[in-house]
Amino acid sequence: MATVEIREQKAEVEKQKEEIEGAHKEIIDSIAYAKRIQTAILPPPGVVKEYLKESFILYKPKDVVAGDFYWLESFAKATDSEGDFAKASDSKGNFDKASQANGTTGH
Repeated sequence: MATVEIREQKAEVEKQKEEIEGAHKEIIDSIAYAKRIQTAILPPPGVVKEYLKESFILYKPKDVVAGDFYWLESFAKATDSEGDFAKASDSKGNFDKASQANGTTGH
């Protein structure tokens, strides 16, 4: 009698394990896809260096992806004005002040 009950419990545990493994795989796949999207959106460091020669980027997500992002746009391309424009945002959507290539930084 106890053997039948143990087998039923074992089968239930194995079923639950398979469900958890499937959910885990979906989560990991989603995170990997989010990383691909985030990498595609962020400008490469070489492009940033082209416009902001004395700059550096310290971008260290806590895990695989981060909620913070940055972007760079040349005023010459975006408007009729001169200069470059860099922007950063945190995961709450708070933006820093614009940073121009004249040596100022925004945080």
